Amino acid sequence: MAKATRKSSTNAITAHPACPVVDLSQKLMDLWDADDASQREYGKDKALQLVGDAVKEQIDDWRSALVSIISFTEAKSPAGAMVQMALALDEMDSMLELLGEEDRKLTDEHRYQIERLIKSAMRAVRAPLGAEFESVEAIVNVYSSGLYWLDNMKTWAEEGRVYRKSESDRSPRP
Repeated sequence: MAKATRKSSTNAITAHPACPVVDLSQKLMDLWDADDASQREYGKDKALQLVGDAVKEQIDDWRSALVSIISFTEAKSPAGAMVQMALALDEMDSMLELLGEEDRKLTDEHRYQIERLIKSAMRAVRAPLGAEFESVEAIVNVYSSGLYWLDNMKTWAEEGRVYRKSESDRSPRP
């Protein structure tokens, strides 16, 4: 079972007739949304906790099955490719969690290199998508946490230069 954790979905996923992966990703996002709602519903009453746990287990199984189907489905659009790359990142993390702590330490360098490569490809694919990216943004965010911090690198570097300069301007000079 993939280890993705659901954050809030703010973008509606729209049907994409040319890409079955985008359409399947809508069903996958529906399962995340249904899981959120069912957990809120069953979480209100301690007496229903066992039912809520069973529902969550079933939804997790459905999500896992849908991720498997998506892995066998050829992406026909860059948006579909984005979904598959996000799922690949999550599956890599799930696979590495099967290792013991020592083995995980040995694989960290490779994991981070693979993650950087996939996220770089994702940013390159995302750039020309424009509004089409919105059709998969929510599901991509669920399965590839941390994709966007690199988008801020240039801004942060500039802010750091400005801050450092302002600090040096305040420092007394000999």
